[in-house]
Amino acid sequence: ASKSTASCVLFDAISSESREACISGMKICHFDEGEVIVEQGSVGTTMYFIDIGAAKVVKDDEFVCNIGEGDFFGEGSFLATVASFVEQSEFKVGSIKRKRTASIVATDMCRCLELTVKHFLTVFQSDASSRKAIMRILTKTFQSWERHGHDDKVKIPSKTLDDDAFVMKQSKQRCQSMGTVALHRAGYSPMVGRRQSMQGIGSSTPVARMTESTADLTSFGFFQAYTKSNANHEIFDAMLDKSRVSCFRRMKAKVYPDGEAIVRQGDSSSSLFFIESGKASIVVDGKFVKHIFAGDFFGEIAFVATCRKYISEDRSISPRGQLRMCDVIAYGECKCWILTSSDFLEIIKRNLAGNRAVLKILFKTADKRKAKLESIQSDSRKQWLQNQSAWGESMSSMAEYYADDSTGYGKIHSLIPGKLYFTIHKDEGQTKLEILKHRDIFFFSSTHHEAYIPFCHDFGPVNLAEVFLFCKYIEEKLLEPRLKSRKLVYYAEKDPSHRTNAAFLLGAFLVIVQRRPPEQVAECFSGFEKNAFIPFQDATYEIPSFTISLLDCFRGLRNAMNIG
Repeated sequence: ASKSTASCVLFDAISSESREACISGMKICHFDEGEVIVEQGSVGTTMYFIDIGAAKVVKDDEFVCNIGEGDFFGEGSFLATVASFVEQSEFKVGSIKRKRTASIVATDMCRCLELTVKHFLTVFQSDASSRKAIMRILTKTFQSWERHGHDDKVKIPSKTLDDDAFVMKQSKQRCQSMGTVALHRAGYSPMVGRRQSMQGIGSSTPVARMTESTADLTSFGFFQAYTKSNANHEIFDAMLDKSRVSCFRRMKAKVYPDGEAIVRQGDSSSSLFFIESGKASIVVDGKFVKHIFAGDFFGEIAFVATCRKYISEDRSISPRGQLRMCDVIAYGECKCWILTSSDFLEIIKRNLAGNRAVLKILFKTADKRKAKLESIQSDSRKQWLQNQSAWGESMSSMAEYYADDSTGYGKIHSLIPGKLYFTIHKDEGQTKLEILKHRDIFFFSSTHHEAYIPFCHDFGPVNLAEVFLFCKYIEEKLLEPRLKSRKLVYYAEKDPSHRTNAAFLLGAFLVIVQRRPPEQVAECFSGFEKNAFIPFQDATYEIPSFTISLLDCFRGLRNAMNIG
């Protein structure tokens, strides 16, 4: 009965506000007869209070003793883990180890209240005196239990409890009354609070001995991030302790630099991401939706689709349903912890019944976010269709404008006086006529100005590889001995986008090779009619909100050359 006595003292040692917050935040867990609640040698992040039922303590496969309603267990590993998060001067863990020193096996249908390290540290973050009191009581209880736990007659020396200035005097009658509803009799209601909805979770089934490494859990970065964070990590809060620990062991960290895509819309990967620091942008169909921050998680839609497929063997889930629905882009440096669906499934399926709440949370969150993203995509599609219609009308009138015969077809404009010129021909027929008409001129062209492959409704300018090749091409023509006495006239035909790219390439040659100032180069094309060249636009299907002129492009090239 020593631990029943200690549980009374434990809750009397703290303020009423902290006591209510601590108990109301505990998770209600159900265990079947014969189920291993905690396992010797494992690393734990929780301790338990038995509310209903009974269990036995087994150490090195040998029975030690029985424990029942009002008792608690798991405090050794709990204490050692808590100690790693507090100042060393505040609490010394001594010889207590983080590994469980014994297994606890339910001998009856058992309902326990689970206190996690994270919840404990959160509740007592600003109440250091209560935290110290509880940890001293738990330490003395654990050490006495380790020495004499097999002897039911052994009591915790009252002096060890009364040494703590924060411990109230314990009523002998209350100590004896700790039983089926011990915490209720003490005036504490664990059923009130945010964990109340957990009561209806189904019971768990026995599982095999854990095979995970028993290394120091606090060396795993995400456990540190999870425990210290004030964010809502209800996915992990709802897990069985052994499942939570296993997940923490498997998770890997990765730092993404500013602008890097963490996930891409349409990708088939199915990992779940938890942001530890920094933030990221959610982008759907190229449209910004919102920022997400430290404590948020993402990737759950494809993750859940994969889990549903393999847990429920739902064959109706198509491969397309497992694809990413949005881009997530690092906004500044962003550190994430990654949990793969394969690791998660392996861990959860060890005790599927005990982790049903986790799946419910995941499924609900994924369905809600999926509906929102689908709504955004639907709105985006409608807007796209409207823009397409408006763009069609705009492009139709633009095509008529730039195809107007006032363009000045056949007029020759000087680029390098006496040597290189530029003209626009209406069609191939005009080119043939001009060649016959001007025997002293060498008319030539290329496919370089037709090489641009559009992303959306953009049309150029062509890439730097094409610029380089074009410059080499023009140099070769200028140095060709057979053409030394002839004027070289580069021509482009009627298509507005092609002739604009041709002008850009010729201007690029003058800026890069001839080292001409951008403004002077742009002046070479000012003699054409105002509708000769189209302003470049962003790669989008929407009506452009800004455009880029030939002069802008020439200045960009000059600046790039200056930077080196």
